[in-house]
Amino acid sequence: MLKRSCLSIRAILLLMIASSQGAITLIGPDQVEPGRQFDIAVEGLTIPLASFEDNEPPQIEWKVLPEGAATINSRLEVKIVMQGKSPSWVVSPYATIVAKEAGRIGIVLFTVQDCVGAIAVHEVTVGPFPKLDPKPDPEPVPQKLWGAILIEETSERTPELAALITSQAVRSYFRDQKLTLLIADQDATDGQDVPENLARYIKKAKDSGGLPYLFVIGDEGKILSKRKPATNPGEFVDFMKRWKEAQNAK
Repeated sequence: MLKRSCLSIRAILLLMIASSQGAITLIGPDQVEPGRQFDIAVEGLTIPLASFEDNEPPQIEWKVLPEGAATINSRLEVKIVMQGKSPSWVVSPYATIVAKEAGRIGIVLFTVQDCVGAIAVHEVTVGPFPKLDPKPDPEPVPQKLWGAILIEETSERTPELAALITSQAVRSYFRDQKLTLLIADQDATDGQDVPENLARYIKKAKDSGGLPYLFVIGDEGKILSKRKPATNPGEFVDFMKRWKEAQNAK
């Protein structure tokens, strides 16, 4: 069991954080189960791909406190962003982490870019946590799965939902199973030309009484399940796996 101090990890690092420069934020779950992999994304730090080609990338270093409390692997994601009307290749760092024991850990990112240093910290409580409700078995799937549609309010996106959306485990599962995960804002229909089917799901999500809202969709467009999504990436993948297994067993 990790030692729990009356002084939080964030407080211990207060002087370091106060002296840092830059505006970067770590996004990830606040609670995880021991042994379950999760991702920490970085907001506010994008690196031009050209800096790697010119051998001038920023310095990036991840740490977990207390030391040895978790394994952490540094990752880089290459993507395209729009700068005005021009696309640009950039690199975004993230980390994949597995906590070993129950307790509290701190994820720390140190960066130095263009001679400016920055530190960001994210605290995570490691369970186990009580299960409030048993997971219901999925209903038999009458058709093949198309995937899932997640309707949200982007301006109210929580760190947990952001971690779910950026989770490598979630992306890999949908890609490997040849399923689609479509994420849309509830205001996507305001003054925009969106497919009629998507507009239908957005309306149903708004009528549900709370966002985010998840639809599991069959390949003929039928709604197989609708509910609040699990924001833990592992639980989200497990939920989709049960639908996939039910389909295969049919």
